[in-house]
Amino acid sequence: MKRLAVDYGKRRAGLAVTDNDGSIVMPYMVIYYKTTDSFIKQLLQEVRKLEISEIIFGLPLNMDGTESEMSKEVRRLAGRVEKETSIRTILYDERLTTFEAKQMLTEQGVSAKRQKDIIDMYAAYCILKSYISERQEKTDA
Repeated sequence: MKRLAVDYGKRRAGLAVTDNDGSIVMPYMVIYYKTTDSFIKQLLQEVRKLEISEIIFGLPLNMDGTESEMSKEVRRLAGRVEKETSIRTILYDERLTTFEAKQMLTEQGVSAKRQKDIIDMYAAYCILKSYISERQEKTDA
């Protein structure tokens, strides 16, 4: 099963993808957009091109676990994408994934300027990696 993770933001979204087996996670791309419709159009192009079976949206909850305005927007967006594609969408807690991505890139020696351009893609990578690990732990238990 090929999966796609989305780290959605106000003007750009990072994407990460798995291989066909769903076991190897790779940062994929950053989508830049001005409107939600523009984002959805670009996302759906990638979903079709990559033949995605499941989409995981990072859910930006507040640190205390409560809903934020952005998490409500992501819920609406995920519902719309699922309705338009008939592909299962999952909402997955993304707290601290941007921090984790920044730490990973810093450890790899990526400059702060370059990090700004790719941080969302690596946050999506962290979301997808965590989602897959959690699923694996449940099946191993």
